[in-house]
Amino acid sequence: IAAFSEVDDALDTIVTKTGATGAEMGKFEDSFREVAKSMPVELQAVGDAIGEVNTQFGFTGDKLEKASEQMIKFAEINGQDVTASTIASKEAMEAFELKAEDLDMVLDSVTKTAQNTGVGTDKLFDSVVRGAPQLKSLGLNFAQATEVMGRFEQKGIDSSKALSYMSRAQVTFAKEGKTLEEGLAELTEKMKNSKS
Repeated sequence: IAAFSEVDDALDTIVTKTGATGAEMGKFEDSFREVAKSMPVELQAVGDAIGEVNTQFGFTGDKLEKASEQMIKFAEINGQDVTASTIASKEAMEAFELKAEDLDMVLDSVTKTAQNTGVGTDKLFDSVVRGAPQLKSLGLNFAQATEVMGRFEQKGIDSSKALSYMSRAQVTFAKEGKTLEEGLAELTEKMKNSKS
């Protein structure tokens, strides 16, 4: 009875998130069973993932199952809520104009940066989404932007101010015929060799 109740609650979550009924819900139940038997996680997490991944990305069938498994693993590894992580992933992908196929890369980049910096994935997503316009104007891809924001957060630097300064530096370097990367490399060398 308890097991049935757990399955029923998880399936109810899918209905609530997707609004699916009848044959459409039958397909979600099939996906739920596939994901649930492939991973040792709570059934409610599977229901949350299936429902939210479909809501955010519109995936069905194999694509839904694969993405749901990815989101569950991401949430488990990073100690985050699968629903919040799925929503944050979608927001970040939209901010960087990424495609659904980029979900793997997004989750990997955020996890790696979180592990390298100790900054939580929720904070990384938030920083990257807020800074997306400036980060993109600096020519940074999603993985680079995540790393930059993670390093700022790790060092206690106000990321919005830092991005503003970087944007100004980019203009200055461009006037000198240098890319931002070249200008920053040169600046780093000058700072290393400075006597004062």
